[in-house]
Amino acid sequence: MPAIVLAMTIAAPIMRHTRSSLLEVLRHDYIRTAKAKGLSSSTVVFRHALRNSLLPVVTVIGLRITGLLEGSIIVESMFGVPGIGRLAVNAIGARDYPTLQAIVVVFAVITITVNFLVDITYTKLIRAFRTNGKAMRQDSTMALAFPRGFASKRLGSSIVVARRHPIAAVAASVLVAFGLIAVFAPWLAPYGPTEADGLESLHGPSLDHLFGTDRFGRDVFSRVLYGTRVSLGVGIVAVVVAGAIGIPLGLVGGFFGGLVDSLLMRLTDTFMAIPGLLLALSLVLVLEPSFLTVALALGLAAFPGYARVMRSRVLALRSSDFVLAAHAIGAPNSRIMVRHILPNAMAPMIVVASLSMGGAVLAEAGLSFLGVGVRPPTPTWGAMLWDSFALIYTAPWQMTFLGGAIFLLILSLNLFGDGIRDLMDPRQRGI
Repeated sequence: MPAIVLAMTIAAPIMRHTRSSLLEVLRHDYIRTAKAKGLSSSTVVFRHALRNSLLPVVTVIGLRITGLLEGSIIVESMFGVPGIGRLAVNAIGARDYPTLQAIVVVFAVITITVNFLVDITYTKLIRAFRTNGKAMRQDSTMALAFPRGFASKRLGSSIVVARRHPIAAVAASVLVAFGLIAVFAPWLAPYGPTEADGLESLHGPSLDHLFGTDRFGRDVFSRVLYGTRVSLGVGIVAVVVAGAIGIPLGLVGGFFGGLVDSLLMRLTDTFMAIPGLLLALSLVLVLEPSFLTVALALGLAAFPGYARVMRSRVLALRSSDFVLAAHAIGAPNSRIMVRHILPNAMAPMIVVASLSMGGAVLAEAGLSFLGVGVRPPTPTWGAMLWDSFALIYTAPWQMTFLGGAIFLLILSLNLFGDGIRDLMDPRQRGI
């Protein structure tokens, strides 16, 4: 069961990135030419499209393989498996630094090995692309930067995306609802988050308590509303921090290559050597646990993924015709990166952001689940999840409603990420 849980956590992100990358490749001229020659759909996809869309996918696979080590920290603690993840948690809690150092070394060796194999795979894939005719040379329709007046077209583009992706529009509505709940929780909650009544302990759902009460007689519905503020806020701040650090590093490293790329990627490898949750766990324990500490720790733990995915996308774009044309007319490197490459590289980053925001929400819940998240009495979904975990058989409504809220938020983030990806993709906007 623990292995199945870990496998399910990496299967969905790999599928989403594969879909995102394939959508871009399938619109190229050489794909249309292959279809015009009468090749079957399976041949077009597997022989031509898939191989040319593997760079971001290989990056995600490498990141997720090392992420299995991070997931083991939570899974082993939940299932009581005596593995290295549970040992790491116990070592951090007991300040057993020699054991923790040994665990970090093991994680670092595995991470560096995986990243080294990913870099070798990059080289093989790029070489294969260049020897397959001009498959990697995007046609002139790829020379798409954000034009003047794009801001005035954004509303119309959003309406078009809403028509083409009604599910994404529904997901956006759900996210707006969560945002409103986070802002107006004090006015929406019928009770205070810490208001307790011992006579109402562990009462089931009723008209007075829609989600029932916990073991202290606190209204679960009110605490879920207040907990939305912490979980959603942590996710937003963590994504902003990770994107602000990772996207520029990946853009600069992938564009210039050589020594610059090596130095920047070794920097990210240094952070990737420690699983994100373990790094966040260590930072939160060293610093005073608070909302800002948890959010910054999760952002620092997530930025290597942004840098790696952005770098892989830039590596695929920097030899494109429109980039070579920009060099030929004397455009400065800064303009080429910001005006031409960055807009065409943002589609997979939107997927990364939506996934990492959901991951940040889950990581905050995991930290609180382990007892090192935002300190009580502030209600957080993770702390509530830990309390309900011990009462899953006697008071199942707590975990049911709380798990439903987490599931709905993460699902909405993922579906909304797909819609934003299409909005940010110049080819889908038709400009």
